[in-house]
Amino acid sequence: MSKQELSSAQKRLLIEEKMGEVLEILGLDTTSGPLQKTAFRIAKMYVDEVFDGLKNETFPTIELLEQPGCKGQLIVLKEIACTSFCEHHFVPMVGTVSVAYLPDHDHTIGFSKIHELVRHIAHRPQIQERLTSQIADALSEILKTENVAVFTSLTHFCVIARGQENHASKTETRVMRGLFQEDASLREALFVKE
Repeated sequence: MSKQELSSAQKRLLIEEKMGEVLEILGLDTTSGPLQKTAFRIAKMYVDEVFDGLKNETFPTIELLEQPGCKGQLIVLKEIACTSFCEHHFVPMVGTVSVAYLPDHDHTIGFSKIHELVRHIAHRPQIQERLTSQIADALSEILKTENVAVFTSLTHFCVIARGQENHASKTETRVMRGLFQEDASLREALFVKE
């Protein structure tokens, strides 16, 4: 049986076992005290929470809503909270995602569904550039339009906790598609804070 075919319970048990070994290698006492359940908590967090986007590689089913008169109307959702884990060091990167789109038809999707989509894509090991592109890809596919833009602004805990230990920096990535590549005023609607 491949690791992909393991049940969630099997994954939790294996991760708990391996994480317990890591803690012991570091010289930590996991037999009693506050670290006794740490390996279990890490395994549960990985499988059921921060990496639950791996359970289904495709994005959630999102239905288009018929909205007469919305064709060509600029729709912007700013600063959707986002937490993901950097695949290089397995530590969080946190911040916000802003998205914009211009419907080609009289159809939109519910605003909460965009939040759900961002969360789903973020809940797998990521790099910020791919996260931004995958959100744009999913929105284009669901909305059946190339006119999408995605802007991510994240703080990386690998930058905070190691190396230069820089607590102030943020990394921004942007994907512009369709009319957002051509029209500066559309880009400004997404990036200018009011």
